[in-house]
Amino acid sequence: MSCTRSLLAIVAATSAALLSFGAGAQSFSDVMTRDPNGIRLGISEAGGVAAVFDPLTVDLALNGGFQQSLHQGTAAAAQQTLRAVAALSTYHAGQGSLYDASTDASFFKRVQVLPGTSGLNWGDPVDFQVELRFDGNFGAGLLNPLVFPNALTYIDIARVLASVETRLDYRITDLDQTVPGCDECGPPEVMGFGYYGKSYFDAMFYAWAGAEGRIESRWSPSGDWIGTTLPSQNNVDFIDNDIRVGDALIHFPDTSLRSYTVSTFVGHTLQIEGDLNIVVQSLARGTTSQAAGSFMQSFDAGLVSSSGLEFVGETPGTFAVAEPGTWAMLAAGLAFLGGVTRRRWHR
Repeated sequence: MSCTRSLLAIVAATSAALLSFGAGAQSFSDVMTRDPNGIRLGISEAGGVAAVFDPLTVDLALNGGFQQSLHQGTAAAAQQTLRAVAALSTYHAGQGSLYDASTDASFFKRVQVLPGTSGLNWGDPVDFQVELRFDGNFGAGLLNPLVFPNALTYIDIARVLASVETRLDYRITDLDQTVPGCDECGPPEVMGFGYYGKSYFDAMFYAWAGAEGRIESRWSPSGDWIGTTLPSQNNVDFIDNDIRVGDALIHFPDTSLRSYTVSTFVGHTLQIEGDLNIVVQSLARGTTSQAAGSFMQSFDAGLVSSSGLEFVGETPGTFAVAEPGTWAMLAAGLAFLGGVTRRRWHR
């Protein structure tokens, strides 16, 4: 299973602005958003400073309807932390259109592996551990029409189509290694982790009254499970002829704490990249719909050495981000993720 998404364009565009932590160490953090009109906003920070994008709400009246979107994100290269929120709700009395929006948080850093207190010499082979966890929720479905003032439900034409896709890509490349027997190959990837999740919901009230959809959720490689929380179950198909207000397909992915072994050499420089992307789509005709992903627990990773290695450019600990005060507004006006729905699937 491949869950990777290239960050080469980001790296190329920002490499000139990278600041050094020390010999061989650099970092860059970036959060970008795109609203339903295609307008892009973002924030970028270099030198270990966290990029934090505050909540943005967009209210529009288009073609006899309404739409609202909310975005928030944090990326911290020094602590290898990613946070992201994207939510989109729509209502249209007539035909309506399929709108989409997205939030993307990413970081890039270079870390040099030094002997520290290990007693090892420059060039000695070493192993260390990467510990990481990915946790959050996403869902798509039908909202109460009263979420939007004066939004009436027309049972004979009502249609909801909503989806959310979440992708996480994390990789470590050893810049001082080569691929044996391949002169044209670049530095090898010595560790990679990926996640893909999608919720798709489709409901119609005319001709027949029914809804269908699917939750997809997968991550790899498995690594060693060292956490206390059970990893989430994955994947479900959904068909139901009894549509009710608040129906939605919601998933709560959690990898629990995982551990991965990375092999390198003392003195080598590692390039570490992480990217979390949430894309939401929503179409509503004669009713309201929403797609949303909330990954404020999200992704955290750290380099751990039991032998005393030093990682120049790595800051231990999790970059703490408090739940935003405006999240109450999102729960009340936009989201079903906070507990509006009656149907939930798969912790």
